[in-house]
Amino acid sequence: MKENKVDIKRIVMISVICIVLLGCLAGIAAISYNYFYNQNMKDIETVAYNEKIENNKSSEDASLKSDEQMNTLIEEVEEQDQEEILEISEEEKKRQEEEEKRLEEEQKKKQEEEEKKRVINYPYLLKVNYTANTVTAYKKDNNGNYTIPVKAMVCSTGAATPTSGVYKTQNKYRWKLLIGNSYGQYSTRITGQILFHSVPYERQSPDSIITKYYDRLGITTSLGCIRLTVTDAKWIYDNCALGTSVEFYSSSNPGPLGKPSATKIASAGYPYDRWDPTDPDPNNPWRNKVNTPQVSNENKGTESETKKDNTQAENKTESNNGGVTNNNNNNQEQSAQGNSQSNSNSSDNKQNNNQNNNQNNNQNSNQSNSDINNSNNASNDKQNGDKTNNEKDEADSSKANVTVPDVLGKTENEAQKALTDLTVTVKYKSDSSKKNGIVLSQSLNPGSSVKKKTNIVIYVNKIDVIDNNDITKDDEEKADDKNNDF
Repeated sequence: MKENKVDIKRIVMISVICIVLLGCLAGIAAISYNYFYNQNMKDIETVAYNEKIENNKSSEDASLKSDEQMNTLIEEVEEQDQEEILEISEEEKKRQEEEEKRLEEEQKKKQEEEEKKRVINYPYLLKVNYTANTVTAYKKDNNGNYTIPVKAMVCSTGAATPTSGVYKTQNKYRWKLLIGNSYGQYSTRITGQILFHSVPYERQSPDSIITKYYDRLGITTSLGCIRLTVTDAKWIYDNCALGTSVEFYSSSNPGPLGKPSATKIASAGYPYDRWDPTDPDPNNPWRNKVNTPQVSNENKGTESETKKDNTQAENKTESNNGGVTNNNNNNQEQSAQGNSQSNSNSSDNKQNNNQNNNQNNNQNSNQSNSDINNSNNASNDKQNGDKTNNEKDEADSSKANVTVPDVLGKTENEAQKALTDLTVTVKYKSDSSKKNGIVLSQSLNPGSSVKKKTNIVIYVNKIDVIDNNDITKDDEEKADDKNNDF
């Protein structure tokens, strides 16, 4: 009995010891787990925190780099495009900005009301081809998709123009203050500082267009906005409601309707070189400009002489006809006298008189007809001679004229060879969007007829050379306010 009690006591002690050991081991394990887990989590959090700091730093660096790149791009484009900084008072600039802000708020409020009523209709989708410098408008098909092209427009994009993405138009302005203190007609904001608008003007007047910018339509030359002719900018302004989708893409193919061309106005002379030829303004001088060939003084003189000779011939013919009539009357009188005398004379005398009268009549008539024929022949010879001379003059004139070839996009040597009949003046400019040595523009319109050896100016891209003659004091200045629109 005593031994049994000892055994039980011994078993209990051993069990307690085992339990205590297990508890200690469990505690050690829990402490170890917590220690290593927390350390691991701390390491993970430290790594994540460091990564976050690095990402933020990278993001800030990328943002700064992006801003620096954008500013550099703008400065480079300003240099190569020679954007003019026009003079404008601070009061006028502030007034314009306040007016634009008020207009934007009104348009936003109106658009929100229309969206609530769901009455907005977007009949068109606008696609901007950055590479080809074209804008194409599409309307909906029977399935409601924008697949039917209805209008193509030539434009000028720029360094800051998006090359991809879809945006919705936000605001419209009849006249918009642009960077450089210039103005754009019929402006429509797409996103940020990017707008559709006309070629820039020096002031809010349609007769103050900046000529050289208009003649650059069709090539990449703006700071970022999409420059258009007035009629195209007005079409978007009038027909595309705020909220219209604008898709940007890049392709060498201008689009299903091709790429229209714009009239060059620099060579048209004043006042035509200060107006957009497409502007519907009733005072636009291009509305009354008719290209009709002028008749030279020499041709006018020839026509006058021909008319005079014809008049003289007609008068002479009438005079000869009158002579025939008078001769016939005289012959009739002589015949009547002969007949009256035949009553007292013999029949032989009567026959002689009649024969004499007939001979006289025939002679007078033949002589009159001969005079008429001679006069008509002389008149015809004169007319034929004048006609031959006119044709000869026209032939000589056509030989002296040549058709101006299109050398845009050609190399300088190719352009020189194509313009051998004209006197070529080469001016160098810088345009990073084109290869070096490529013709950017020409002063005479392709296809126009001009005299041989007429002077033509071609502007060639030279990255390392800038024509100082085209750089003005205003061109060297930079815009102080980078927040202005392009």
